Amino acid sequence: MTWSHIVLGGASAAAVAMIGSAALAQAGPPDGSTPEQKALVAGDPRIKPQALTLQPAPSRGAPQTLFNGRDLTGWDSWLGPADAASTYSPKPGAPIGLNHDTNHVFSVVQEDGRPAILASGRCSAAC
Repeated sequence: MTWSHIVLGGASAAAVAMIGSAALAQAGPPDGSTPEQKALVAGDPRIKPQALTLQPAPSRGAPQTLFNGRDLTGWDSWLGPADAASTYSPKPGAPIGLNHDTNHVFSVVQEDGRPAILASGRCSAAC
């Protein structure tokens, strides 16, 4: 029996799998399925292709201008906890909240000679 080496590289560690080529030729690669699982899969109905048709988006009237090009009038800002790392912890920090952008995380700037909305990514509170 001959053996093939497959090396899967990764950022953290390399994984090496050895697969017997004779076994692959006879039974296919081992997948760890039980006979019961294989029987369930074998009984699944085949997937039927669907004929999909692309339709134009419905028209809702004239487009609405969202940005006036000068300031953030009509916009709301919402900032999460000051320490973003605590967002998904069991007891996250309190969010900064709605329209409480004291550190000017959101602003209007000139980019390539045109107004643009900037989300700076700066810390939203005293860090």
